[in-house]
Amino acid sequence: MDFGDGGECGKCEELPGVNKCTCGEIFCEACFSKHLKRNPQHNQQREHTLALIPVSVLRSQRWWKFVTRPFSKESQADAFKYDEAAKWFGLITKMNENNIRESELAETPRLMSLLHRSAEAHPEGLGAQIPSIVSFVGPSGAGKSVLIRSIISLSAEEETWKSVEAPVPGEKGSTCSTTGEVNLYPEPSSFGTKTPILIADCEGVEGSRPVATNYQEDWKQLSRKYPIQNKEGRGLDRTSIAKNIYPRFLYIFSDVICYVTREQRSWANATVRLLEWSSVGAQHAINQYTLPALIIILNNSGVENEAWVSDDRNILTKEFFTTISEELNDNDSLRNLAMKYGETTMEGLFGRNYSSVHVHYTPQEGYGPFGSIETVQRQNQRLLDRIKSDSRRVQEERAKSWTQFDSQKLPILTELAFNHLATGAEEPFDFGSCRRKTVVPHDQTLHLRIAEFLRRCFKPGLFFGMPNCVSALGIMILRNALLSQDKNDLLLVPSTPFSAEIQEECKKALNYFYDEDLPCEYIDPKSGNRCVNTKSGHGRKGHQDRSGQYMRSGDYVKDGKKATPESFINSVKSYITDTTKRFGLEGLNRRKWRELVTAEHHKNMEQLRESGIYPQPGLAEEDDPFHESSICYSCLFKRPEYLLPCNHTVCEDCIRSHSDSTIEATRMKRATGKHILKSCIICNTSIGEGWPFEANLRPPLSGCRVLFLDGGGVRVINQLVILKRLESCIGLKLPIGDFFDLIVGTSGIAAIALGISKTPATEFTPKFKNMCTKSFIPQYRYRHKQSSGGTNQHYWLWFMWNLFNRTNTSFTGATMSLQDPLYSAQLLEKSFQDIIQGNEKRKFFGLRNYCRVAVTTTFEAESRLIANYSFGGYGKYSFSDMSVSDVALCTSACPPYFPPHVGKMGAYRDGGLKENNPIHLAVTEAEALWAPRYDIVLSVGSGKASQLWYGSEHRDYIENGQVRQLFDELLENINGNPAWVEFQKSWPERILKRSERLNVDLAQKYEPAFDNLSVIADMEEHAQSYSPTQPLFESPFQPIVGNAEAKLIETLADRLRASLFFLEVKSVNRGDGFTVSVKGAVRCRLGPADKGFESLLSMVSSFKVNDETVVSYSNSSPPTVEFFRLNINFSNDSMDKAVRIDVKFSRPYWVAISGCPITIREIIEEWDPAEAEDEGEEKAASDGFHSEHDTYSSLSNRNPPSESGTQETRCILYRDVGVVSSLDADGEGTNPNYDRD
Repeated sequence: MDFGDGGECGKCEELPGVNKCTCGEIFCEACFSKHLKRNPQHNQQREHTLALIPVSVLRSQRWWKFVTRPFSKESQADAFKYDEAAKWFGLITKMNENNIRESELAETPRLMSLLHRSAEAHPEGLGAQIPSIVSFVGPSGAGKSVLIRSIISLSAEEETWKSVEAPVPGEKGSTCSTTGEVNLYPEPSSFGTKTPILIADCEGVEGSRPVATNYQEDWKQLSRKYPIQNKEGRGLDRTSIAKNIYPRFLYIFSDVICYVTREQRSWANATVRLLEWSSVGAQHAINQYTLPALIIILNNSGVENEAWVSDDRNILTKEFFTTISEELNDNDSLRNLAMKYGETTMEGLFGRNYSSVHVHYTPQEGYGPFGSIETVQRQNQRLLDRIKSDSRRVQEERAKSWTQFDSQKLPILTELAFNHLATGAEEPFDFGSCRRKTVVPHDQTLHLRIAEFLRRCFKPGLFFGMPNCVSALGIMILRNALLSQDKNDLLLVPSTPFSAEIQEECKKALNYFYDEDLPCEYIDPKSGNRCVNTKSGHGRKGHQDRSGQYMRSGDYVKDGKKATPESFINSVKSYITDTTKRFGLEGLNRRKWRELVTAEHHKNMEQLRESGIYPQPGLAEEDDPFHESSICYSCLFKRPEYLLPCNHTVCEDCIRSHSDSTIEATRMKRATGKHILKSCIICNTSIGEGWPFEANLRPPLSGCRVLFLDGGGVRVINQLVILKRLESCIGLKLPIGDFFDLIVGTSGIAAIALGISKTPATEFTPKFKNMCTKSFIPQYRYRHKQSSGGTNQHYWLWFMWNLFNRTNTSFTGATMSLQDPLYSAQLLEKSFQDIIQGNEKRKFFGLRNYCRVAVTTTFEAESRLIANYSFGGYGKYSFSDMSVSDVALCTSACPPYFPPHVGKMGAYRDGGLKENNPIHLAVTEAEALWAPRYDIVLSVGSGKASQLWYGSEHRDYIENGQVRQLFDELLENINGNPAWVEFQKSWPERILKRSERLNVDLAQKYEPAFDNLSVIADMEEHAQSYSPTQPLFESPFQPIVGNAEAKLIETLADRLRASLFFLEVKSVNRGDGFTVSVKGAVRCRLGPADKGFESLLSMVSSFKVNDETVVSYSNSSPPTVEFFRLNINFSNDSMDKAVRIDVKFSRPYWVAISGCPITIREIIEEWDPAEAEDEGEEKAASDGFHSEHDTYSSLSNRNPPSESGTQETRCILYRDVGVVSSLDADGEGTNPNYDRD
C-alpha cells in the first residue's frame, strides 16, 4: 500500500492527516472541515493533499461519493426513473365513482427477471437456482437505501459502479422515506452463482409517502394485480399496507431480515417496534420450520464506542441483550410481549420469530473519531460478510427440512402468497401447503401421488376417511394389476397385484402424509385450541393455533391412535384379498375381472363423492384441487393427459376402462379406436357442453405417426407448402394434424395451429404470412405508432424486466441495459391470437380430442418441452398450465428478434436455440410414451441453401455471453441437417426405414434471415416445385413394396392414408407347437359418421396378407354405411418373421397398414386377449350371418397366387345381411371376406 508522509492530524492528533491547508497545517477530514469554517480564507493545497492520501483511502473516498452522491432536482428524477425497473411489488390505490378507495397489490416480473439474468450471467448457464432474499426494513430516514447501496458497491468492481443496480440514496439530513413500495436488487458477488442473494428495500414502516412515488408510475401498468380489501370491504391505504402486508410478505420470503434504526438511546422502544413488526409476519405463518435470521443495524448513530468497531464483532449484540434484559421488567410493552408469549428472557422472545439475532454498528460518517470513511467502509464490509454467512446458514437449515424453494418453485410460492395476502384473510400463510404444492408428482414418484390421495381422503379426519381410503386405494391397485400384469399371472394371490414394491410405496406415502399433513396433538389447556403445525413444520415457534397465535413452546406431539404403516398395509391387503376371492366366484376370466373391477371402482368413487372427499358433479373451478391436476385421481398410477369438459383430468387408461361399454359403443371403439365417456370419472358430471366426451385413442397393435417441425421464422413457409401439398395428395379433405399421433415443433406456432387448432395447412399458410407481416415491424415504428406523443412512456420499462442481456460472465450480469429486441412480443401475440380466435386464453394442457403436441423451448439454457399431454414441472417438461398464446410466445422468443417470454416460472426462449431440428427429442419422446412401432417418422425442415447464414448483422445485437453462444449454435444448425445426419447414425434401422426428411433446397445462395419478409413469396413459389424421389428400401419392415418409382410426397400421402387401417386380433393359437395362427380383422380409424371415410374406401383397390391378395375391389368400393371390417387369418412358424398386411390405392405399389409389418412375437407381447372380441360379439357384429368361409386364410407355407393371375375377383354387397362376397368370373362364391359390424 502506498502512503504519503503526512503523519497525524495537527488538530486532534488521532487520525491520519490527509488534507494540507494553505496555512501549512495538515488535518484529518473532520478537523479540516471545521478549520475551513473558522478560516474561510484558507484552502486545500490539492497537489500536496493527494500525495498525502493512501491509495486505499482514495478508493474509499470514491466509494463513499458513489454511495452518497447528492442529486440535483433534475438528476434525482432521472435516477428514480431508472430505479423504477427494480420495483418488485407494492400498492396501487384509486378512488372509484362512489368515492370509495379501491386497492390492489401489484407484482412486477422483477423477481423472475433477476433469476433469469443470474442464470445467464454464469459462463455455462445454470439450472434451477436457490435464491436467498435479504430484506431491509425499518423506520423512514434510518438510511436503509444508503446501506444497501454501500454493500452492493462493496461487492462490485469499481469500474462497474456506474452501471450497478442500487437504490437511490435520500437527501442528506432528510427523514422522508426514499424508496416506494418494495424494490429488489442483486448482490453482485453472488449474482451468477447457484445461490444468488437478492436484497429487498422496503419503504418505511410508518407508510409515509416516499419521494420515489413522485417519479414512478409506469410499473403499475405492467404488473399482475391482486385486489385487496379490509374486513369492511374497503381498499387499504399505504399505512395499513406498510404495517400489515409488507411485513407478512417479507417475513415469509426472507432468509435474513435487516432492521435498520438510529435509536440506540431508546433500545426498548426500537425493540418493541421491531417485535411488533416481526410478529405481524411470524403470527401469520404456520408450519414455518426454518426461521429467518435477524440483523439489527444501528446506523448513522452519533454514539461513540470504540469496542463496537473492534475485532470483537459480537460485543454489541451482548450489550444489546444486557441492556434490553434490564428493561424487560420496567418497560410495559416489553413485559406484555414476554407475558403474551410465555417467555422470561429477551433471547427467548426473539427466538420465537428468528433463528438468530446479531446487532451491528455503522458509525455516522464525519462524526467523531470513528466517523472516517475507512471505518464506515470496514463496518459495512463486516455487515455484508454477516449477511452472507447468515444467508448460508439459513439455507442449510432449509435444505435439512426440505423447505428450500428454488427458482422453479419460488414463483409458485410468490403467487400463493400474493393471493393469500390479497384476500385480506386473517388466516396464517401455511408453509406446509406451499411445500405440497411445489412438489410435482410424476412417473417416478408413486408414493407422492398416493400421499396426495391420502391427503384428500383424510381431510375429514383419519377415522372417518380410512374405510373409504382403503377400499378406493385397494381397487386402484387391483385395477392397475389387471391392466399391466403378464397374462399368466395368478390373480387370486394377493401378493401378485399388491407387490412388495407397491407396499413400500404405500408405506412411504403414509409416512410422508403423517410428516407433512398430520397436525400436532397438543391442545392448549386454557383456550382449548389445538396446534396446527405438522411434524415437518414444527420448529422453533412451538405450538400455534389456527390463527397463527403462539400458545406455548414445545416439540411436535404425536397422535398415539393413528394407524401404523404396517396396519395400513394389512388393511389394504385384506381388502384386495377379499375382493379377489369375491371375483373368483365369477371365474378366472381376466376380461370379466376387469368389468367387475370397473364396477367396483365406480362404487368406490361414488362413496368418495358422498363423503365429500371427491367433488360433486359440476364444472371445476380454478381452486379445485382436481382441476388440471398433475395426478390422475381416478387411478394414481398414470399421469393425467385428457382434460374433460368439467375441467377434471384423467389418464388414457382410465378413459379406456370407463368408456361406454354398450354393444354399439364397444363395436365403435374396436372398429375405430374412438371411445365415448358418458360422465366424468372424478365428479360424475354428464350434463353440459362437451358431454359425452369422445376420445380417439391409438388402437392396440397400431403404429405411431410422428411429425417434427424445424424452426426458422419466415422460412416456416417452406414447411407449410410441403404440408399443404401432402394434405392435398392424401385427398380426404382432412387437416394434416388428423394423420399424426404426435407433433413436436420447434416451429411451435405451426405445431399448435396444425395439431391443436386442427387448422388445415391450406388455411394456415395465408394466415402465417399475414402473421409474419404484422409481427416483424421494427420496434421504433411500433413504439411510435402506439404512443400519442412519440415515445411509448413505459415501453422501456417492460424491456428492462424482460431483457435477454448480460454483459460479461462476472458481476456485470447484474447491471441494467436498455438494449431492445428488434420486434415486439405484443405484436407477435396479437397476430397469433388472430389465428386461433376464441382459443387464445384456453389452457395448453389437456388433450381434448386431437393429437399430442409438444413444442420446444429453451429454459435456463436447457431444452424443454411444453406438452399438451403433460402437466409438467419435472424432467424435460416445463409447466404447461399456461394459455395457448403464452406457449406460442415461449417457443418463438428468439433473440435478438423477440424478448424472452417471462412467465411465472422464469424466462423462456425459442426452442431452436438448443433443438432447431427436434427429431432426437421427438423420437425419444415417442419411445417414452408408447415404445412403439412406427408407421412414419416425418421430419420437415424450413429449407436449406448452399451457404449457411451467419447472421452477423443480427448476432451483434446480442451481447457476448451465453445467449450469443446459443444463437451461434442455432445459426450452425439452422437448416436442421446436422441433427438429421446424427439421427441416421444413432437410431435402429427399423426406425430409420420409416423415417423421412423433407427439406426444400432453397433458390438463394445464403439461407434467409428469420425476419426477411421479402423472400416469403419466392420461397413459397419455389417450395411448390420441390419434388424429392422415394428412396428404395431393402428391409422386411419397409413401408412400401412393389414399383415405388414415385415422388416422395405422393408415397408419404399413401402411407399416411394407409395408416388409417390397422390390425385387430381376435385370437392367437399354437397349433402343432411350432406354427402360430392368428385370427383377426383389418379395421379403420374412420367410421361412417367421420368426414373422409367414404372417400378413403373409394380409393382402396386391394388388400393382401403376406403377398396373397385377400380382396380386390375392381368394380366397387367397400360399403360405407357401417364400420369397415375385413376378416383375415394368417399363420407363421417363425416368431420373428415379419407379417405384412398391405393396402393398394390404384398405384403400382402396396403400402403397409398401421403397425405393419409385424412379427408374431410382437403380436403376442402387445395383444390383450381380455379385450378381444369373443364369438358371441363377432356373431352379433355380423347381424346373425354365419359362414364357415367368413375369413381368408393366408398360410406361410403356401405359394401365393400371382397378382396377375387369370382369376378376376369383384366385390358385391348383399345389403340384407351386410356381407361382401368375392365372386369369380363365373359368379361362383370363393371367399366371403368382408363383414359389416
